Amino acid sequence: MIYFGRNETQMLDHMQDTMCDRIACDGDEYEPEDSNTVEKIAHMSLAKTGQLVVTGELLDGDAQLALYRQVVEAELDAWVPNASQRLLYRAARALDLYGREQLEPDHGDEPGMHALFRSYVGQVWVMQCSTCNRLFRA
Repeated sequence: MIYFGRNETQMLDHMQDTMCDRIACDGDEYEPEDSNTVEKIAHMSLAKTGQLVVTGELLDGDAQLALYRQVVEAELDAWVPNASQRLLYRAARALDLYGREQLEPDHGDEPGMHALFRSYVGQVWVMQCSTCNRLFRA
């Protein structure tokens, strides 16, 4: 997996613009699959937030933990109720790490709306809801 941070979206935009120009000028040299790839890059850069790309690359244990920490940090920075919980669970499973499955819908933005306990997720100390698994910085 590769994590593209927010600071890298500018380069993704530039790559997409450059390739669109090349395909428009030299269209005969490119296959339809090439245009599809450029469109995928465009979708990645439109979000303007971090992106996680699954590559199939094998990682050792330390690299798995380091990547999962990046995912946790990114989600803490830009939490999306219910979606962030699913992403963290799926990322943990993809990296062959332990992840808690969400049991209930997200309870809300305020820590007081959750039954929180202190937890160590992705090498980060957080406060985690016992049922919806929402994370808050500890």
